[in-house]
Amino acid sequence: MDELNELRWLARAVGPEALTAALPYPVLVSTHPLVCRDYVCWWIANANPSGRFAAKTRWLRRLPAPLLLRILLALGYDGLVYITEAGIMGHVFFQHRGAAVHGFSAAVSEGFDGRGYSVVMLLDYVAYAFRNPGVVKARIGTGRNKISRRLLARIKEQEGRLGWQVTPDGWVRFDADSRRRDRSAEDQQEVSTSRPPCVS
Repeated sequence: MDELNELRWLARAVGPEALTAALPYPVLVSTHPLVCRDYVCWWIANANPSGRFAAKTRWLRRLPAPLLLRILLALGYDGLVYITEAGIMGHVFFQHRGAAVHGFSAAVSEGFDGRGYSVVMLLDYVAYAFRNPGVVKARIGTGRNKISRRLLARIKEQEGRLGWQVTPDGWVRFDADSRRRDRSAEDQQEVSTSRPPCVS
């Protein structure tokens, strides 16, 4: 199963160290729909009734699970899901809308909750958005709940180093220079880890 281990760089840079090692790497719903389908469909059926997602997708809920998931993926919905041998630890669900990615649901499954894993999951989500070409900003809810505020504060402390801008309403904006620096650092790392050809 393809895991998105390249996303963990942000959590390692700004997140709680012990949690970054304990949490498995996520998989993307769109690349693993069969593995994630039942879990995602449960969350769709049990969406927060007062939330925007529930209101926007009410008409879809009567559809069979395979068709429902295909339609949501076609509408730009996707998610990072954290899978262990014991089951699914949690998720971050989001929607692509043009040059923005909107995170609207993060949850940690019973038995794993209360340990702070949601912070690492949300940092992985921001790293995912940043690594997507054409995405200029990512939203973490509306920035009103305690988890969102704590996470945004962690990223804001590193604004200068990352070249990002954090706004009070839950947006993290990426500038083009930060993306170029990131690509340049990746290229340098590849050069430093590759071995020169043997010379006899």
